Amino acid sequence: MRKPYPKPARPMEYIAVFIMDAPTIEGTAYVYVAYDPFTDLLMNLAVELTCDIDTMLKSLFYLTEQPLFQEYSDGPFYVVMDSFENEQERIDKMLALSGGKTLFNRPYHTKLMMTIAKNMADPDQQESDD
Repeated sequence: MRKPYPKPARPMEYIAVFIMDAPTIEGTAYVYVAYDPFTDLLMNLAVELTCDIDTMLKSLFYLTEQPLFQEYSDGPFYVVMDSFENEQERIDKMLALSGGKTLFNRPYHTKLMMTIAKNMADPDQQESDD
């Protein structure tokens, strides 16, 4: 039996962060995106030419500075990630300044990413909770 995924009880409690590759004339750009499954809100954090820990930290800082994040965040939060696990200490140190910490959970991250893909393919069809 698979372990159930966390169920957010409020906005901005669990936020998945994704990095999407975008081909450009100048090479690959990386789009850093955050998704709140409670509100079904997708936030663009940054478009960068690098995909490394320093750029991820900068993008996470941008998340905590987002007006919608600040408006709806009411308590501790978890950033759901599937990469940079070897840098968890650095990431958690930065997120702690805003009351957050990381949750490295590849299956949950993938589930949230698939929710975004389904919603983008058919915006009128919302995924039901499992």
